[in-house]
Amino acid sequence: ATAVQTQAAYAHGVRRVLMANQLVGAPNMAIVADMLADPMFEFHCMVDHPDNVAALGEFFASFWK
Repeated sequence: ATAVQTQAAYAHGVRRVLMANQLVGAPNMAIVADMLADPMFEFHCMVDHPDNVAALGEFFASFWK
């Protein structure tokens, strides 16, 4: 899945997503962050490099300040 596909699933009532890809790029992270404002939404994604973990951490730490 992609962030946009996750958004489409969310619009149709899906509240738990396992994205079997990495979540990369601030625009895609923002799409997911908007959905995570819903306490009923649960999102998990794969990561395969420490740089992606760092990018996700930096984005979400600053997004929710």
